Amino acid sequence: MKRHLVQLDSLRGLAALTVVFSHLLYVYPYVEPNTSQNADFFWLNIVKYSPLHIFFDGHGAVILFFVLSGFVLALPYYRESFKLQYIPYIIKRFFRIYVPYIITLAFAFLLAIPFVGDVVQGSSGFVKRQWGTEISMQDILDHVLFIGNSYDINQFNPVIWSLIHELRISIIFPFIMMIVLRVNWKYIICLAVFLSIMVDLARLDYTIHYTGIFMIGAILAKHYQTIVHWLKERNTLFKGFLLLLAVCFYSYSFLFYNTPSAHMYMMDDWFTAIGSVIFISISLASIRVTNVLKWAPIQYMGEISYSLYLVHLPIALFMVHLLANLIPTSPILLLSFVLALLFASLSYHFIEIPSIKMGAKIARKIKREKSSEFNRNKLANKNT
Repeated sequence: MKRHLVQLDSLRGLAALTVVFSHLLYVYPYVEPNTSQNADFFWLNIVKYSPLHIFFDGHGAVILFFVLSGFVLALPYYRESFKLQYIPYIIKRFFRIYVPYIITLAFAFLLAIPFVGDVVQGSSGFVKRQWGTEISMQDILDHVLFIGNSYDINQFNPVIWSLIHELRISIIFPFIMMIVLRVNWKYIICLAVFLSIMVDLARLDYTIHYTGIFMIGAILAKHYQTIVHWLKERNTLFKGFLLLLAVCFYSYSFLFYNTPSAHMYMMDDWFTAIGSVIFISISLASIRVTNVLKWAPIQYMGEISYSLYLVHLPIALFMVHLLANLIPTSPILLLSFVLALLFASLSYHFIEIPSIKMGAKIARKIKREKSSEFNRNKLANKNT
């Protein structure tokens, strides 16, 4: 089983781009609100409420992130030589997720401070919700502790909501895998769907719902080679149809938009998850898709995807507040996009990579110490 699948990095990069596009477009007052019944937005509605929404489906991208995370975290468990050491695993996840987050949080804080409480005239509701309340030391402490939903995520960087769930699920993921490895995949899917329904009905924490999405990724990791082998035997027409179906599933939350019964009990996220599973499978099975995803610019977008996710919105909000009364919105957004790519590249090379290396170094040191301790105890028992 391969240790690293570059296609998945590229998928993550493309998904991160759609998050960026969604937030940039939300700067326009008419993109985020429901315009489905407004004839003045006929052409916009064709894009918003159709599978074309995939190009700026920010929430869908996060669901894809969760499926990918479950897939990637589960892969090592299916190698015969794999043996989990929990503390080194947690350390690596901490340095992979939290350290870049805390540094970019400081970056977002510096960008937000000059504009806290300011209102941009003619701005969208999305822009008005951000950076709207005064910042206290308790607010900063809450963000640093990363303790969950007890604070206003719109104060600095709204995208952190997904990192809350990512970190929580990472902590319990080894225990999730104890179930996934021992239970038939059909029962795992039933359990995951049941968790979502319970969250919706009993108003439980959404982390429970997203845990089910991670489990779907873990199941896919277990069976992906069989699925890929099956797909490779199908013809191009079938793969094209499957890809189109994936686009429809992925964008389901904006289909049948005015039919509430079509969007009950986390149904949107589950259709998006199904679409994500198909995307991942085809990206690994189709030579044509693989060649596209291995194109250097797309691969690089995958490498910087986490940094891009973290820095793009504070930069966009800063530029909107700074330039809204000076130049039109479109140039502001274009400039924001270029700056986001630039700062994401800097963050990747000077924050992410060093942080990942430091986490791996500390984890290896702990593993060596535990191994030495084990050997000493083994020798001592042998001598006695």
